[in-house]
Amino acid sequence: MLAWWDSLDAVYRFNTIMQVAILTFGVLTATAGIMSFFATRRIDALQAESNEKLQKRLSDAEHKLSGRHLSDEDRAALVSNLLRFAKQAVDISATTSDAEAFTFATEIATTLKDAGWQVIGPDTRLLIGLPTTQGVTLTVDDANEAPIRAVELHRAMRSLGITVHVSQTGQAASDRVSLFVGPAPR
Repeated sequence: MLAWWDSLDAVYRFNTIMQVAILTFGVLTATAGIMSFFATRRIDALQAESNEKLQKRLSDAEHKLSGRHLSDEDRAALVSNLLRFAKQAVDISATTSDAEAFTFATEIATTLKDAGWQVIGPDTRLLIGLPTTQGVTLTVDDANEAPIRAVELHRAMRSLGITVHVSQTGQAASDRVSLFVGPAPR
């Protein structure tokens, strides 16, 4: 056997070293356990955050694929901004070849009705041989003498991030205001 094994002093030192090693490894094990616990919680938090971001991106992509829509907040903002023009008239139409455009036109019409507007439509227009304007177009007879409700409708929709093109018929100024919803801009 080993020569130091027969020495009381040597075995005593060996035993002390082993007890210190056991204590050291115990402290290291406890520390590693605590660190592992916190690391696991951080991993869970980061995965949850990543999942939330992924869900938002997926939701945004689904929303884009499903077409244009007015959120509840958008509807409330339009109603709030346009209530003072209650009982004013607007003609709303959409292209016949695009169900998404008609659905969006219907949402706009419903929202304007909620604001007390007299909404005619939405009806559809068959545009034969004419290029279909993408997005939303607000038409008045004379842009320089547009009815105030047309100006405010334009402003309210743009404040929601909806691009609204303005066109004029070139006819003598009248009170007519039309909103045409074409295909979604690509």
